[in-house]
Amino acid sequence: MSQGLARTDVSPRQRLLDIFVPLPSVRGCPFLNASAEVADAAHPARAEAARCKQAFVDDIIRTAVEAGADDPDLLGHQLAVLSDGARAQAAALLSQEPVAYAKTIAEQLINSALEPGA
Repeated sequence: MSQGLARTDVSPRQRLLDIFVPLPSVRGCPFLNASAEVADAAHPARAEAARCKQAFVDDIIRTAVEAGADDPDLLGHQLAVLSDGARAQAAALLSQEPVAYAKTIAEQLINSALEPGA
């Protein structure tokens, strides 16, 4: 499980939001970087990158279940895509601002997913 998502000292909702904290490096996601660099879809590095990305999605979904999301699978996939996009743009722009912008969107998604009857 991802380190932040595995924390037990904060609520599941906060753990979901903490996906969008600035990182010390703006080099992007190492698994996306590996996937972009290794063209051969059968290469072991690509398989490992895919496994790690899927594990990240699965961790988010488990946390969304714990938080009580109406559709944890949907929320998990949405937050993973948002995180990947924010990290990629942060790397391209050498800025953490995209992560901060993504966090505001994540908060809206999370709030909507946790509202009764949403």
